[in-house]
Amino acid sequence: MKTTGFGKRLLVGVGCLLARTQQADAQAVHHKYRVTQQLCAQLATAFGEHRMPRLTLITNPASQRIAQFVPRPEAELFLDEKLYDICRGFGPDSLAALSIVLAHELTHYYGKHADWFGFAQLMKHQQPSSAQAEQTEVLEAQADIQGVYRAFLAGYDSYRLAKPLYTAIYSAYHLPDRMAGYPSRDERIRMMDDQARKASTLAMAFETGLFFLLKQEYVVAQRCFEFVSDEIPTKELLNNRGLCQLLRAAQVMSPRDIPFRYPVDVETSNRLRPSSQRGDEGNQVDLLKQAIANFQQAIDLDETYTTAYINQASALSILGRTGTAKETIDQLAAVLRQTNVQLPSNARLVRGIALVESGDSNRGLSELEKCQGAYELAYNLEVARQYTRLTTQSAETAVETLAQIASHHTPPTDTRLLSPETGQGDLRLPFAGTTSFDERLSIPQPDLVRIQCRRTADGTRYQIGLAAGRYQVICSQPGGAGRSRLGIKSGDTIQQLIQLYGEPQRRVSANTLTYYCYDTANFFVAIQHQTVKNWFIYTAN
Repeated sequence: MKTTGFGKRLLVGVGCLLARTQQADAQAVHHKYRVTQQLCAQLATAFGEHRMPRLTLITNPASQRIAQFVPRPEAELFLDEKLYDICRGFGPDSLAALSIVLAHELTHYYGKHADWFGFAQLMKHQQPSSAQAEQTEVLEAQADIQGVYRAFLAGYDSYRLAKPLYTAIYSAYHLPDRMAGYPSRDERIRMMDDQARKASTLAMAFETGLFFLLKQEYVVAQRCFEFVSDEIPTKELLNNRGLCQLLRAAQVMSPRDIPFRYPVDVETSNRLRPSSQRGDEGNQVDLLKQAIANFQQAIDLDETYTTAYINQASALSILGRTGTAKETIDQLAAVLRQTNVQLPSNARLVRGIALVESGDSNRGLSELEKCQGAYELAYNLEVARQYTRLTTQSAETAVETLAQIASHHTPPTDTRLLSPETGQGDLRLPFAGTTSFDERLSIPQPDLVRIQCRRTADGTRYQIGLAAGRYQVICSQPGGAGRSRLGIKSGDTIQQLIQLYGEPQRRVSANTLTYYCYDTANFFVAIQHQTVKNWFIYTAN
C-alpha cells in the first residue's frame, strides 16, 4: 500500500508525539526518583546515618512489588511508582505521607532485619509460616513506630497521616482483608494508628527534652529522654541521656576540675557562673559513670556512631580515666579506617586532651596542633601549654588563670538588645486562656513533667508544667512559612540569622543539628547544613 504525503506527515506527527510523551514520562519518573532519593537522604539523617540502600523506583505494574526492602545480595529499597502517586494525592502532606513509607522500610534496613513480610508479600499472596508470622508482627510493629517517629524527627507531621495513608494503600492495591498468618487489614490499620498515637506521645516527650537540654535544665531533659528511650532505645536517645548526665556532672564542677573545653558544650565559661542545679554536687562520679554506660550502649547499637565515641571519651577524660579515653578514640579510628573515613578533628581534640592530662604533653600538643577546625582549638591549645603550671597552682589561682585564658578566646559579646520573641503568625505568646490542646502526657516522678500540645501547620504549641513553674513553648514547623520577630524563616542562612540577631550567647550540638541559643530573646534556632531549619521560642512563669 502506497503511503501518501499526508499519511507520511501523519506518521511523523504521531511518532513525534509519542517521542515527546515518552520523554515527558521519563522526566516525570526521574523527578519522582530524585524526590524519593532526597527524602531517603533526609530520613537517613534522622536515623543518624549516612549510608542508604540502593533505591529502585518500579514503573512496571506487573512487578508485584509495592514497597519492599531486600537485604540480599545488595541492600535495595523498592518503591512502586503507584505508591508514590498515592502519597502525592495527600497534597500539602504528600512528602509527610511518603516519609512514613520510606522510614518504615529504612527501619528494616538500619535494624538489619534479614527477612520480613510486608506489602510485597501480601501482593504475591505468599503464606508465611506461623513462626514467620510471629516474627513478622514484631518487626512490622517496630518498623511502624520507628518509621513514624523518624519521619517526625526529619520534620514531618506524620502522626495524623498514618491511618488514612494505610487505608488508601490497602484500597488502591485491593489487598485482601484477611490472610493466614498475617494481621487483617483492619487490625493492621488499627495497629498502625495506635502506634502512630504512641509515637506522637514519644515525640512530644522527645521535643520537650530537647527544649530543656537547650535551656540547660538537664535533670528534666534527662527524664524526658529516658521516658522515650525506655520505649525505643535508639542510639540517639541513649546518647542524649548520657549527654544530660555528663552535663549535669560538669555543671557543678569547678573549672579547675575541667580546665579544657570539650565538644559537648562543656565550657569553663559556663562554670564560672553560679549553677542553679547544686543538687548534683557530690554525685558527679556516679553521673559520669552512668553517662559512659549510655554512650557505650549507643556504640553497641552502631559501632560507627562517632558522636557517642567522642562523648564517651570526653566523660572518661573528665573522670580521670585518660588512658581509656585515648583507647576509645583509637577504637573509633580503627572502625573508621575500615570504611576509609578520616578521624574527625573533634575526636583528635579529645585524644590530645587525654594525652596532656595523662602527662604526655609532647604527644598531646602534637595531636592538638593537627586537629584544625576542632572545637575551641585555640583555647584548648593555650590551656594545654600551661597545663603543668595550672595543676601546681592553688585552686583559686588556677581558676583566675583559666578565666584570663577564656577572656582571650571568647568572641566579643554582641551589644544589641534583643527583646523576647512573642510568636509567629497566629501562634502568640503567652497563649490565650481559651487555647485548646489535643495531646497530654504526664511523665511521672521523680521529676514530674506535665505536657500539653497542639500541632498546627505553622508549628506546635507546648504548655509544660514543672514543680518549679510553667513554660509555654512554640516549636516552628521545618519548612513552614512562619517568621521570627525580626523576619527569620526556615531556609535562611546562618549569615542572615547573625545579621539580624548577632552572634548567639551559646552554641549547642545535638546530633545532626547545631542550636544557636539567644537566651535574652528566649530563642533557640536549629541550624542544619548551614541553614535555619526551625526554632523554639518560649515564655516562663
